[in-house]
Amino acid sequence: MGYEKTDALMRHLRDSGIAIGGSEQKRQLINTGYFHGYKGYRFFGNNQRRLPFTSYNEVYATIQYDSDLKALLYGKMMYIETAVKNIALESILVNADSESIQSSLANAYKKNNLKITHFYNSVGYSDVPI
Repeated sequence: MGYEKTDALMRHLRDSGIAIGGSEQKRQLINTGYFHGYKGYRFFGNNQRRLPFTSYNEVYATIQYDSDLKALLYGKMMYIETAVKNIALESILVNADSESIQSSLANAYKKNNLKITHFYNSVGYSDVPI
C-alpha cells in the first residue's frame, strides 16, 4: 500500500475490520502514524498470529500501553547501557598498550583528523575522551 491520505487509511482500516471514525480517532491515527498506529500492532510474532482487534480504541490503548512501558524502562536501559559501555572501555584501556593508543592519536592529530584535533586544540581539554 503506497502513501494514502488519512481518510483513505481510515477507510482501509474499516475495510480490514477495525471500527474507526470521528475527528478524535483521526487525530490519534495522524499522531501515531499508520504503520505505528495499526500495522505494527496487527499480529504477535508472525503474521499468522493476528491480534483480534475490532476497534481503533483497542489499537490505540495498545499503543499507549507500549509507549508508557517504553517510557518507564528507557531511562534505566540507557543508564545500564552507558555504564556497561564505559566499564568495558575502561577495562580495554587498562589492559591495552597505552603507548600504541597515544601513537595512534598523535598520528591522527598530524593528519588533521578533526575528531582528534578538536580536543587538543580546545581550551580546557587535556585528553581525548574514551
